Amino acid sequence: MKKLFAVLLTLMMSFSALGVTAFAAETQSAEVYVTIVDNTGKVVVEQEKFTVTDVDSDNALTMNDALYIAHEEKYTGKAAAGYATSHSATYGTSLAKLWGDTSGGFGYFLNNEYVLNLDVAVQNGDRVNAFVYTQPDYSDKYSFFDVNTVSATAGSEIELKLSANAYDASCNPIVVPVANAVITVNGERSTFKTDSEGKLKLTIASAGDYIISAVSDTEVIVPAVLRAAVSAAPAVDNGSEGSGNNTAEGGNTNNSGVPATGETSLVITAVILMSISLALLAGVTAAKKKSYEK
Repeated sequence: MKKLFAVLLTLMMSFSALGVTAFAAETQSAEVYVTIVDNTGKVVVEQEKFTVTDVDSDNALTMNDALYIAHEEKYTGKAAAGYATSHSATYGTSLAKLWGDTSGGFGYFLNNEYVLNLDVAVQNGDRVNAFVYTQPDYSDKYSFFDVNTVSATAGSEIELKLSANAYDASCNPIVVPVANAVITVNGERSTFKTDSEGKLKLTIASAGDYIISAVSDTEVIVPAVLRAAVSAAPAVDNGSEGSGNNTAEGGNTNNSGVPATGETSLVITAVILMSISLALLAGVTAAKKKSYEK
C-alpha cells in the first residue's frame, strides 16, 4: 500500500510540474503588433507583428519589451542606437529615445487607449502604438480607424471610420471624428476623404496587401494604420451564352431538351436489360404452363 501511494504521489507531482512548465511557456512570449511614427510624422513601423519576450527581465511582458524588440529588428543600428528608456519611482518606465529621437515629446497607446508608462503588460494580439510629437505644444491628435485589419475583394467597398483622441473644455479625454482627412494607400494620397462623421467608403481595384492610413490638411494628426488584405474578384463565367452543348441549371440536358450523351447510353442500357428480363420471365412462365398441361 505504501509503495502504491508513493507511485501515485510521484505521478501527481510530475503532472503538476508539467502544468507549471506549460503555464510558464505560455507567458514567456506573446505576438504583439507595433506601430511607430517618427519625428517627421512618417509611419516607420506599420502595425507589424513581433514575438515579444521579457528582454528587460522584470518577469512580465510589457510595452517596453515590445518597443525594444521592434527597434532591435527594424531600426538601423538596432535598439542600442534608436531606443532608450528612463525609470522613476513616481512615473515608472518612460521613453527617452524613440526611433533615434531624443526630444522627449513622445506618446504611446495600447489598443488605442492612452497609457501612462511602458510598464503596462501586453498579451497576444495587442497593438502598441508609439510616436514622436511633431508640434512644440504637443497638439498632435492620435488617430485610429474603427478596425485594425480588413479583408475585401478587389473593387468592393470598404467602410471605415476615422477617430481621434482629444480633450474637452475641462481637459477631460474624449474621442472625436476626424473630418475631411485624405486616405493614403501604401503611402500615396487617394481621392477618398472622410465625411463630417469621420466615415468613408473606400475601394481598391487590385488584389494585394495594403497599408491604409490618413493625413489631414486642416489639423495635425498622428497617422492611423490599417492593414487591408484584398483578394481578386471571382471570375464571371459567361460561357453559357451562345453554345448548344452547355448544360442548363439544375439538369444535364442540351438546348433541345434531349438527354445528354451519357444519359442516352444509360437509358438504352436500361431498356435492353428490361427487355432481356421480360423475355426470360416469359420463357419461364411458358415452361411452367407447358409442364402443367402435361
